[in-house]
Amino acid sequence: MTFQSPGSKLALTHKHDWLILVLLAIIDGLLNLVEPFHRYVGEHMMTNLMFPFKKDTIPMWGVPVRIL
Repeated sequence: MTFQSPGSKLALTHKHDWLILVLLAIIDGLLNLVEPFHRYVGEHMMTNLMFPFKKDTIPMWGVPVRIL
């Protein structure tokens, strides 16, 4: 008969949760190694991708006021 601490009993009951957490961390690490998709964008194609510059609609002093 072995005696286990309450913490180790709790860890053993949640071993599947820990296994899934480690598996998700490994998947995240592998996905960070994959190089993102690079697409050629020529200068003539940039007209469809750029937005025209417009004056700010919200004054900069109003940004911290809205957060509070």
